[in-house]
Amino acid sequence: MSSERRVRGNVPPVAHRQAGAFTRQQAFEAGWSADQVSRRVRTGVWVRVAGKALTGGEVTAATLVWAVRLTWPDAVASHSTAAALHRLPVPVDAVAHAVTPRRMKTLSDLRPHRIALADHETTTLGRGGPRLTTPARTVLDCLRTLPVDDGERLLAYALTRKVVAREDLRDAAVAGYERRGTPALRELLRRTAGGALSEGERRLHAILPAARIGGWTANSAVSDLRGRTIAVVDVLFSLERVVLEVDGWAAHGGRDAFERDRDRQNRLVTAGWTVLRFTWSDLTDRPETVAALVRAALLDR
Repeated sequence: MSSERRVRGNVPPVAHRQAGAFTRQQAFEAGWSADQVSRRVRTGVWVRVAGKALTGGEVTAATLVWAVRLTWPDAVASHSTAAALHRLPVPVDAVAHAVTPRRMKTLSDLRPHRIALADHETTTLGRGGPRLTTPARTVLDCLRTLPVDDGERLLAYALTRKVVAREDLRDAAVAGYERRGTPALRELLRRTAGGALSEGERRLHAILPAARIGGWTANSAVSDLRGRTIAVVDVLFSLERVVLEVDGWAAHGGRDAFERDRDRQNRLVTAGWTVLRFTWSDLTDRPETVAALVRAALLDR
């Protein structure tokens, strides 16, 4: 027997259709005894995912979504659990989350939420798989529960990728006036009222008018010569073809972000745009230098 087949034989066959997740009952139905199941859990061969779900392998975002289904079959995976599957920039949560149609008891690793969901706000993981909230609905739910600074980073990501619009945020704040988390939505609306999506951008937006530099727009799309969108940039001078970017560590730190930024900048430069990048230190300690560099770039164009 090959190594791969031996590994696959260590879990009930149904687990391979459920992103590695399964229940004790499914293990019993596959031929394991109660003592065998208990021993595998006790020795760490099988580990708990969340709720009733176990796995014999890596716990992935899909495994967590299946754990919701296996524990509460009529529930919808939501909040950070759905965010992980949608690859949204939400902090890792030790607890899985689900929207349930009726009141359920909170478990140590699975938290129910009583929220009304429209049909268009849910999707499925594969054909016939478990349900989870859509990216847009997931963003709005997470914005209600995250600390505001984390929420601002998520909102910047979602707005620039058109997962949600500010109108969606405003509608959610109005429609859920008495719901938990509504003050966080209102604060995010206030913070982004001027078009800035981070504190760094707000500082840049303050520097430009103070230096009497106008003719720019915030968070605007830039297209190449074929009309294809290259990026949504922090500040755009469309006539002069100059782009200003704020390099915050939270959004631009790490290898993946570093490589994305370089690829993005190369495409902007190739399309004929001048790109200036400013750090937090530039914006807080050297605002006059920032303004001078921007003026020089605009005059040069």
